[in-house]
This record gives sequence, structure tokens and C-alpha cells, in this order.
Amino acid sequence: MSVSLYEMAEQYRAFLDEDISTPEDMQAFNDLVGGLEDEITVKCINLGYVVKTLRYEQDILKAEEAALYAKRKTRENKESRLLEYLKAMMKGTNTPAAEAVDIKVSIAKTPVALVFVDEGNLPDEYWKQADPTVDRRALLAHVKENPDCTFAMAEAGETVRIK
Repeated sequence: MSVSLYEMAEQYRAFLDEDISTPEDMQAFNDLVGGLEDEITVKCINLGYVVKTLRYEQDILKAEEAALYAKRKTRENKESRLLEYLKAMMKGTNTPAAEAVDIKVSIAKTPVALVFVDEGNLPDEYWKQADPTVDRRALLAHVKENPDCTFAMAEAGETVRIK
């Protein structure tokens, strides 16, 4: 029967709370704790292998994503160049449309777009101000220099490191 790491941790804590008064109790306690520590170590190592495998698979997926992104960008750029070429050719030959059974190619008007002639002369009413954001680095530096700061605090966490 497999015991979870969580259950092992509970058993370990229970063993540490036991009252050991005789040498026999001490020997029994050492045998139990030693076996449990070995099991915990094995479970931790096995979970570490699983995490390393997941990280490796993530790296592979990231590489595949990058390759697919590059491939997609290549296709998008090719499409854009071909559409510009097609538009120039159709306009140059005064061909507004071409049609077959399963496709129709035509030059269509696009929605009206805004083009800036002199952006510096725009009235203030057309400028949007960005929402204020917190400068987290500067604030952290301030909190570190002023530990009695009342509006923020620095906090360090813990993580599991697998090498």
C-alpha cells in the first residue's frame, strides 16, 4: 500500500511527539523514524524526477511554440506580400474583380482609418492619460530601507529547488 507524502509527514510529526523514556523505546523510535525518513526521501526524489520531466516537456513545448510562431509569421508575411502584389496587379490592369466557381477576388474599400498629419498639434482633449501604476522596484527598495513603513512590507517566500 502506498502512503502519500502528506501522510508520511503526519506520521513523522506524531513520532517526534512521542514520549521516549527507555532505551527500548528509543530503539523502536529510531527504527520507525529511520524507515519513515527513507520512505520520505525516496518519495521526494521520485517527485523531483516527475517535476524535472515536466520542466523538460515544457521546454520542448516552448521550442515547438517558437517554431510554430516563426512558421506562422512567415506565412502571414507571405500572405501580406501576395495581397499587396495582387492589389497592385489588379489596379494596374484595371481589373476590379475576378471570379471562379469556388472563389471571388476583388478590390474592396476598407473602413476609414485615422492618419496623423501633425500629432504635436492635437488638442489636449484627444489625449488619454495612462492609468497610474506602482513602481514595484522603487517601492521594494523604499521598504527595505524603511522597515517601519506602514503602507507596504517586504516578504520572502520559500520554494522547492530541483537541480
